[in-house]
Amino acid sequence: MKKYTSKECIEALKLAEKDLSDNFTIFDYIKWADGKDYPGIDTIKTRLGTSKFTEALKKAGVNNYHKTRDGFSYQEVLGAYERAREEFGYVTKKKYDEWARVNNLPSSFTLVKYLSTSHTWKELFQDDKYKHCIDSLKLAEKDLPDNFTAYDYDVWARRHNKPRLDTIKAYLGTSTFEETAEKAGINSFRKNVEKGYTYEQALDAYERAQKEFGYISRLRYSEWAKTNQLPGPQALLKHLNCTWKELFPKSKEQRENILAHLRASDKKSQQHAEKKYKKYKKYSEAECYSAIKEAVQHFKGVNFSPSTYDNWALENEKPAHITILSRTAKKWSEVKEQAFNEYLDELSGNAFINNKNEIANKIYTQNEAIEYIKCSKLTFVKYAEKNGVQPFKVVGGKKASIKLYWQDDLDFLYDKIPRRERKR
Repeated sequence: MKKYTSKECIEALKLAEKDLSDNFTIFDYIKWADGKDYPGIDTIKTRLGTSKFTEALKKAGVNNYHKTRDGFSYQEVLGAYERAREEFGYVTKKKYDEWARVNNLPSSFTLVKYLSTSHTWKELFQDDKYKHCIDSLKLAEKDLPDNFTAYDYDVWARRHNKPRLDTIKAYLGTSTFEETAEKAGINSFRKNVEKGYTYEQALDAYERAQKEFGYISRLRYSEWAKTNQLPGPQALLKHLNCTWKELFPKSKEQRENILAHLRASDKKSQQHAEKKYKKYKKYSEAECYSAIKEAVQHFKGVNFSPSTYDNWALENEKPAHITILSRTAKKWSEVKEQAFNEYLDELSGNAFINNKNEIANKIYTQNEAIEYIKCSKLTFVKYAEKNGVQPFKVVGGKKASIKLYWQDDLDFLYDKIPRRERKR
């Protein structure tokens, strides 16, 4: 097999440009080169150091590579877009395609493919809702400190009656806060990763916040900590092993008690405890399933997210959902489903025992039934025959038999017997 050089590959592409029509595709080249002494597609891409045919054409200097499939060049597509923006401002896909057919311009599909980075029509022709979402994020950037988080934005959005982050992500077609912020052009956004703080540093920051504010909300503390370059709220919760409500209760006496308790813990013993926890706190697969079953029982079903579970697990010293996935090697939905089924099996076993006792308490012999209704035997027999109340089971023979009645039937019969004929 002949080995082609990069120069020979470039010459082959330029020759194909002359022989073939404008905007020839990869399939046109394969058909043209078949049976001839020209390099194949894979050889060309390897020699020119690219994985795409269009990039190979660009490196070879073939200028028709940027033309679209319907025959328009990139400049013509851009010109059509600018003309549509001037004429309509915002336009729907359907209305644009009708206008483009009349004026012999590129279709909406072509515009989205070659001009939109996220491949959405909304990015090219932003409507009022799209602009409102972008403006909301930019306004939050001005109001909130640098490096604000998704939680910070949602709290701010509720206060200022702005769209929630989930709504913005759905409208902009993004899945993470990082992508959403980048799409809105928020360059100051950086992922908030707090690490490197010690237990003492977290405790000092907590004590300083108590002295300055007494009670402080999580959002306000986050802003204050960023301004003063102190451990953020996550670092406090992690090192001090408390919830936010426990750290900052509204009662002054409670705040002083928890600070004294934390100060009383020796630094060395705290570090030792943290090392011991990291070294020995390893959960088995059975313990992970047991934790999920407890969560199912606590939340009364499987309708809880990983973040909701993690908050509960932190308060109850249970394994995090990442640990559970690692130990069980299953998906989150599969783990919850299995734990839920086991919980139902246990529940049904207990229910069987309870139902057995309940059923036994609802069965009456004839003498017990007469005493339950508080009437004579003659009255009982008379009104039972009249209202069709019969024993659901007769035990024994003709000489000695026991008639068993159901409590619901006796309640029905009680209402049918006149009050004057009941025993007082």
